[in-house]
This record gives sequence, C-alpha cells and structure tokens, in this order.
Amino acid sequence: MAIHCAWFIHQALAGPPSPDLYANHLSFVLVVFLFFRVPAWLAGLLLILLGEFAVFGRKRPPPGADGACS
Repeated sequence: MAIHCAWFIHQALAGPPSPDLYANHLSFVLVVFLFFRVPAWLAGLLLILLGEFAVFGRKRPPPGADGACS
C-alpha cells in the first residue's frame, strides 16, 4: 500500500499545477488517498482473507473419527 501511495502522490504532484492551490499540497493528496484508495485496499484484502478462509479454512474431522474406541 505504501508503494501505491507513493505512486499516487507522484502522479498527482508531477502533473501541471491545479488552479486550486489546496490541490497542489501533499496533505490534500494524502487525504484524497486516504478517503478513496485505502477503503478499496481494505475491501480487497478482506475479500482475499474471506476467500482464503473459504478454501483453506478449518478442516473438520469426518464423522466417527473423534478418537474414541468403539
């Protein structure tokens, strides 16, 4: 995420300056990244974790294999 943040800041500040002075500041670009990109990152990571749990989740022993002798 840090690399994506650095790339986002570089792209935002490397272009031609905006007529709005606040948009040319690092703090504004960081806030935009925080509000628009971080939620997408968190949602993506959550989906990956849910997918991994669905595929590789806790394995239950088959019925009757509880270790008790009959």
